[in-house]
Amino acid sequence: MRILSFKILTLFLLSISLLSCANVNVNLPDNTRNTFVKIKQKVTLTVCNPEDPNECLSKDSRSSGSGAVVKRTPQGSYVLTAGHVCSFERELELAKEIGAKSINIEMRSVNFKLAEYTSDIINIDKNIDTCLLFAHNLYSVREAKMAAPLTTITPGDRVYNVAAPVGIFYEDVVPIMEGFFMGNKGLKAYYSIPAMGGSSGSPVFNKDSEIIGMIHSVNVYFPVVSVSPPMDLLVDFVRNSIRMGERMRLNKGDREDGSQDKTLWETLGLSKPSDLNL
Repeated sequence: MRILSFKILTLFLLSISLLSCANVNVNLPDNTRNTFVKIKQKVTLTVCNPEDPNECLSKDSRSSGSGAVVKRTPQGSYVLTAGHVCSFERELELAKEIGAKSINIEMRSVNFKLAEYTSDIINIDKNIDTCLLFAHNLYSVREAKMAAPLTTITPGDRVYNVAAPVGIFYEDVVPIMEGFFMGNKGLKAYYSIPAMGGSSGSPVFNKDSEIIGMIHSVNVYFPVVSVSPPMDLLVDFVRNSIRMGERMRLNKGDREDGSQDKTLWETLGLSKPSDLNL
């Protein structure tokens, strides 16, 4: 009887141990998840029959990325994402090649309730593949903290990532990953965080819930190593771009020196095609 009781007790304790292992939680810092937005792109090309201008065909191209709100205002929110998420060079070149009558570009930021908000490009830095958007009337998402001036990060530090790889993003559902900072090399910071298409623009947080990175690419041969701009360059870009955005919004594009802020086309490094109805 004692042997049977001992066996039952052993099995009970083993089952508790297994359940405990299954319920280990990631120590995700507060306020990181609720700063996330999904970024949606939609480009519509319209081509018409040269012999019959009324006979036209429109084709949509869609893609998505990730982003995080880095500042809220009474008019909406500034959103950090990857530079190539805001890039339309390929679509614009295609429109010119096929003689498209018009091209329509839409960018939207999507919150956890799947509400979509029209978003404008404020600034792009191609050198570090970074973009800042302004999402009109977006107030429902928390504002993330950028890394403070004295923030340091050391190889081996644990980090956290909120992203929508391959578009995985549902109402109140978003993937959360953790990994480690690996180090910097030139204009790139490396993290042991898995990523795929759709992760571009996703924020990387430290244990203090500060954004220290933003994933813009991943090693194609080993897709658990992700790449971000270095922390200091990313923080400078966000700070300077928000200032630019405030000038654009408050002064309707007029700089203090009287010059004009860059148009969307200039920001993308393109001239506005004269043969397109843009």
